[in-house]
Amino acid sequence: MIHRKAVLANVHILPDEHVLGPLARLFLYSSYRSIADTVSSITLDSDALTPGVIWRQSYSDVYKYWSSEISLDNFASKHSLFNFYQPFLPEKNVLCVERNQRLLAPSVRVVRYTNIWRYCVECAEADIAMHGFPYFHVGHQLPGITRCTEHKTLLRSGCLVCGNDWQKLGKLLAPPLNGFCGSCCSPIDTVQQFINEDVVWIQQMADRLLKGDFNHVTLTRLQAAYRQWLGIGPRQGVLNLKERSIVQEAQHHIDNAFDPRLYRLQFTNTDEGVNKKRSPVLSLYQAAFTQGKLISPIIHLILIRAMFGEIANIPQL
Repeated sequence: MIHRKAVLANVHILPDEHVLGPLARLFLYSSYRSIADTVSSITLDSDALTPGVIWRQSYSDVYKYWSSEISLDNFASKHSLFNFYQPFLPEKNVLCVERNQRLLAPSVRVVRYTNIWRYCVECAEADIAMHGFPYFHVGHQLPGITRCTEHKTLLRSGCLVCGNDWQKLGKLLAPPLNGFCGSCCSPIDTVQQFINEDVVWIQQMADRLLKGDFNHVTLTRLQAAYRQWLGIGPRQGVLNLKERSIVQEAQHHIDNAFDPRLYRLQFTNTDEGVNKKRSPVLSLYQAAFTQGKLISPIIHLILIRAMFGEIANIPQL
């Protein structure tokens, strides 16, 4: 028990660290055989510690244990992805933090890297110099993000040789100190390398969302702007034939507005052929007309880029 108290006293949540990081570090420094046993005095919510969760019980528990001197909203904005999702949340999910409501990220298998831990080599080196060890930064865990916004370097994740699981933090614990896989000692792989002006814009906007720069955006206003762009008002029932034709033509524009490699970078199920439907989740109809559905912010950013060019150009906001 004395050993456990010493370990707990020496583990803190660090600047820009993902909320789950301290739990993994406790396990790393303890003598327990499972992460569940290690953190049981802090939280019982320790299964599947992936980055693709917007809010869960363990986040609240980490807040209460390590950061209760600041407000819960401030903690959520600093150490979780809540800000990134907030402008696009349906009304029923807006208060998920205050209500301690478990909320999973949408389309985790389709929007690339949603559930995969990533890290920046240069950030890891800086962390080692400052704190003595590397840790997972919350900004590197944004869905679809492939480069560190500070260093512009490709993020690293996964091992192509042995397929070591980079989804569960309980197995990884922290970025590798030497850049090699802990299971087979092969170099950790980089994520996809494609980059162009539109990719840079999407990733910059994702980072600004995380920083809370667009909290004035709401899903209701955004859907109204989509419908205004289409020239179709709000609908209670199905679209008529003319309206369906308008949406289909607009969808074709969305699917072919960018380099096909951009869609492949963002989605795991992309058809890169000429004039093809890129991904079923990239649906303008769902984004504009479906009420109460949580859609990945990456999808909204692609729609905004294709329809308005910039967030500042969106009417209704």
